[in-house]
Order: sequence, then C-alpha cells, then structure tokens
Amino acid sequence: MRDWKKITTTDILAPRFGSGPQWEQRYDRVAIWTMDVFQTKLDYIHNNPVKAGLADVPEGWYWSSAADYVNDREGPVPVWKEWWS
Repeated sequence: MRDWKKITTTDILAPRFGSGPQWEQRYDRVAIWTMDVFQTKLDYIHNNPVKAGLADVPEGWYWSSAADYVNDREGPVPVWKEWWS
C-alpha cells in the first residue's frame, strides 16, 4: 500500500493537484484471525454502496458480493465461499 500511495502521489496526483498530502494519514491494516473480524470487515465493505446512495440494500449493488451470500446468486466475479457457514 505504501508503494501504491507513493507512485500515485508522485506520478499522478501531484502533477495534477500540486504538492502536499494526497492521502489520509492512516491505512487500516488489521489481521483477520477470527470469523467475527472477517464478518465485520465484510459487512463494512458490503454496506459501502448503501452509504454512498448507490443501492438501497447491499445485495442491490451489482458489483457487490453481498447477493452471493444473501440470495445465493452468482455475481460478475466468482466468490469462493465454501468456508461460509
């Protein structure tokens, strides 16, 4: 992530927007050791389109994997969920 931020800042963002901070200070890096932590992160990701007003429910966003879990439908990207209980 550090290298990605550095490259995008120096090669893409700075020439367009000028120097100075282009990214937030912190990148959330949390090891997922339990299903509770995984579920929290998955819920957060699935709810982003709802928070952005792009869908009424997480499974309503076409590009989300939420419907794969809720409705057992296959989305545009295959989701491996044999671990899911």
